[in-house]
Amino acid sequence: MKSSHIGVSPPADPPRDAFDLIVVGGGIIGVWVARDAAARGMRVALFEQGDIAGGTSSRTSKLVHGGLRYLEQGAFGLVAESARERAVWLRIAPHLVRPLPFLFPIYRGSRRPPWMVRIGMTLYDVLALYRNVEPHRMVSAAEATRLEPALGSADLVGAARFFDAQMDDARLCLEVALSAREAGARIETYAPVDGLVVRRGLVEGVRVGARAIEARVVVNAAGPWLDRVSAMAGGPSYRIRRTRGAHLVLPPLLREHALVLSAGRDGRTFFVMPWRGFTLVGTTDLDYDGDPAAVTCTDEERRTCSTKPGGRCRA
Repeated sequence: MKSSHIGVSPPADPPRDAFDLIVVGGGIIGVWVARDAAARGMRVALFEQGDIAGGTSSRTSKLVHGGLRYLEQGAFGLVAESARERAVWLRIAPHLVRPLPFLFPIYRGSRRPPWMVRIGMTLYDVLALYRNVEPHRMVSAAEATRLEPALGSADLVGAARFFDAQMDDARLCLEVALSAREAGARIETYAPVDGLVVRRGLVEGVRVGARAIEARVVVNAAGPWLDRVSAMAGGPSYRIRRTRGAHLVLPPLLREHALVLSAGRDGRTFFVMPWRGFTLVGTTDLDYDGDPAAVTCTDEERRTCSTKPGGRCRA
């Protein structure tokens, strides 16, 4: 995304305490911190080693979801918050976030029988204060396969139809970065932070190449590189648990609905979604302790994600 290379040339010798806040990392967390701080009148700089949204923030499942999966965990507050935030995004950014219809198929012998799914969906509507795009509705097996013929009909007893939202994650992140710059933040891409300015045990700035740039506060928003940045100040070498999630991009399998499915082998929930004329399937979730820049999809992950709707994947 060369269009997101929005850096500006810095002065040769920035003055002491040139910034109130420096952000390390140009993913969605970093750009939001920069935007919020700049909007509050702070002097802000953000440094990103590559492009805006060049890491995790452009490799998501493309969903702004209402937290349906949190219901089984009893995290009702989180479901309500997620639904509220989803409604905000649908209102303020309809060019980036759009409603996406889902089918939650129910098969004979499923660990989630129809009555449980119906109760869960009703609770989902209630926690969203009935501000979903549409309330859920239960559909018959015949209607479910009419809506999405790729859905396997063997042992299918019905489905729940509901709405969530799909986003263009990279563009959303880029627009927040542009908004941060408009509010006065200085955004530098392809400017890796390779050291921190540390005095008396306190981080007082960053080193970018030969430059030492100082600030009152430094925010580490480096995502999977967080530990690496933290170690520059002599901090703990292990602060986050890194996991790797893979998606498969397949030829178009669906008409317009996304599917919520569970792998028959381990019960893991995953999504099958239409995306720009293709089908996006995922995601896996495996621990990973390698280089974040060298992540690849393994053969095992391909096998895990490659089950077609109606195969061994059951809700």
